[in-house]
Amino acid sequence: MKVSARVDVVIADETPIQPPPTRVIVIAPTKEAGQDAVSNMTDAVEVVAIVTPRSPHAARGTLADEIIEVEGLTDEQLEALRDEAAPALATTQEK
Repeated sequence: MKVSARVDVVIADETPIQPPPTRVIVIAPTKEAGQDAVSNMTDAVEVVAIVTPRSPHAARGTLADEIIEVEGLTDEQLEALRDEAAPALATTQEK
């Protein structure tokens, strides 16, 4: 029986390893307002859905790390849209 003590070594390029982008759901009065709000953010943010009063179910079937809220909604609208978007959070536990 032969035993090999050789080790294969892989040398990688010097490109830094970047963490995956943060997946976000944006709650906004309009899609345009939601896009404007995230346009100033870094490239480390990936918008998976923009939830608006006209499209409250936009976050269904998605998975996100956080929810960003844009000003311009009433408290009632904001609460209803939060309820729609909350199940898409990666930390949400199903019952």
